[in-house]
Amino acid sequence: MIITRYRIPVAALILLFSCAAFGQLKVVPIPKTSFTSKSNKSSKLTTAVLSLPVWDDFSTSFNVPDTGIWVNSSNVRINDGQGLNSPSLNVATFDGLDANGNPYSLDQSAVGITDSLVSKPIDLSLVPANLQNTVYLSFFYQKAGNGELPDDDDLIQLEFLTPSSGWIQVWPENPATLSNDVTSFTQEIVQVHDSLLHDSFQFRFVAIGRQSGPFDSWNIDYIYLDMARDNQDFDYLDRSIIAPPNSIFKGLTSVPIDHLDNADTLLADSTYIEVFNHEALSVVVTTVGFNVNITDEASGNQVGSLDVPGDAKIISSKGTITLSADPPDFNLIQTAVDNGEDSLALKFDYFIQSFDTLIDRIDPVTQDTTYFNTYNYKSNDTISRSYLLKDYYAYDDGSAEFGAGLKSPGNRIAYEFRTFKKDTLVEVLMHFPNIGSQVAGTPITLFILKDTLDSEESEIHRQTVTIQANNIDELKSYALTPAIVVDTTFYIGYRQTTDGFLPIGLDRNTDSSNKIFLNIGGGWVPSEEVTGSLMIRPKFGSAIITSVEDEIPSLSRLRIYPNPAPDGRLTIEGHFDDIECTDLIGRNIPLRMRKESDLTIVELENVKTGLYLLRTFKDKKIQTHKILID
Repeated sequence: MIITRYRIPVAALILLFSCAAFGQLKVVPIPKTSFTSKSNKSSKLTTAVLSLPVWDDFSTSFNVPDTGIWVNSSNVRINDGQGLNSPSLNVATFDGLDANGNPYSLDQSAVGITDSLVSKPIDLSLVPANLQNTVYLSFFYQKAGNGELPDDDDLIQLEFLTPSSGWIQVWPENPATLSNDVTSFTQEIVQVHDSLLHDSFQFRFVAIGRQSGPFDSWNIDYIYLDMARDNQDFDYLDRSIIAPPNSIFKGLTSVPIDHLDNADTLLADSTYIEVFNHEALSVVVTTVGFNVNITDEASGNQVGSLDVPGDAKIISSKGTITLSADPPDFNLIQTAVDNGEDSLALKFDYFIQSFDTLIDRIDPVTQDTTYFNTYNYKSNDTISRSYLLKDYYAYDDGSAEFGAGLKSPGNRIAYEFRTFKKDTLVEVLMHFPNIGSQVAGTPITLFILKDTLDSEESEIHRQTVTIQANNIDELKSYALTPAIVVDTTFYIGYRQTTDGFLPIGLDRNTDSSNKIFLNIGGGWVPSEEVTGSLMIRPKFGSAIITSVEDEIPSLSRLRIYPNPAPDGRLTIEGHFDDIECTDLIGRNIPLRMRKESDLTIVELENVKTGLYLLRTFKDKKIQTHKILID
């Protein structure tokens, strides 16, 4: 057995985070119950027994391995958020959870076989005699990536099936040689010896680690089995997309359509995609370009395009390249705004112009080149991104690879937004994934802040809501009662009221981490060392505003404290003629009132924890104040 290594160079170190808590925020991969309903598309014709070559970079798989290539492997999760600097867009992740998101063992100390990725049978008896010593399997692997770091004695191994139906381990020869680099992938190549060239050959990757949860993670990518190779065959005539394209908006993935009065101010300066060149070039150079088709999803009509010719980017070595261009003309957005449309759905399809193929063999005498026609090696050259411009702002792309949250009652998270138009905030959309346990039914305190000074005046809205059960990546709506008017910067957040880890969805393909703030009792501080975007979105619309404190000039004449009021007893500084209190659905709350010098003491009777509306009357003017009983 011959094993050699090639390491992908890393242009920049990307911050690592896993199940451990960084600062106060805990981040955990979402288990494999978070599969979408999309079906897998095989890039190779499905047969009972495969023939050479066998190749999969998981770029066309959705959450589970391609059943045209793999069998009994649904426990392995295909995703685009777990790998760091992967050689193609998706990776196969191994950990201690099965396909249903359940641990293999409830024993926290149990260690053993966890996930496995098993190929379909492959007929290697057809390999010509003169090529039987040239069959090699290559692949890329990574320890942890964005997952939980394996312990020193944890392992991922490659096994081959013998003619007698027994599995033998062929890699690694020595577990101590496994790379500890968690930010880049290492490529390996292993020979399939002639004694294993039978008609039902199979190979499998097997992980060994903790069986009690999403622990001891490994990532596998870009698997290629073929003949006419040698132990230095690390180069492929392939350019693969390795990351989703950037958003057409600056830091946002969606904007309310009626906030786009001047779309140009929100549009990104350029559109770009990142591509990895798998071909080692020395004297010969090649060119890579891309184009973009823009479609109105409602009508299916193409409404725009962008063409960047191949000579826009000349590459001469293996590694990552960025293809960029000016954004397309977005008059279509401005036209939709001017026409008063209530929504606009756009789909952007990106296509690399990269001349990709894998060569079967070159005849040593005639130099004729034979190319494979059983695989579509351009499958990793395309990617799509959709935008719905309707009534909300979003930083996330609609899919959560991880959950991020706090662990103790009283802990708070706030997420900064800026509205480009004064408007009525009517709902908050949030996604709470189930990680380890069902979170539906858990109460939280939802709040809106105008700043993070942590003062009494900072909070402009508070109410108790109950987390709703949601499907995969589903954002549930939480109506604000009452709706409020916001202008420029505001913060959406929630306060944990129960013990234990309570995660909010975290999208790793976008990054708005500089908008996330935490408060565990010592004031608001920026969240550090966590990359991604929370699945929290503010939604705007029409509503009856029962509290618009920022729009009543005379509000400052009254000062009401303490707020929150633990026992329902309030002190009011200022003058008014009458006062009343109701709950959020309008029921009257009895109160007692007495004067003490220039102060008014108000005692609310028989009130429970929650938000109430206190109205004061003077000179035919009404002021509404939100009072929290905590």
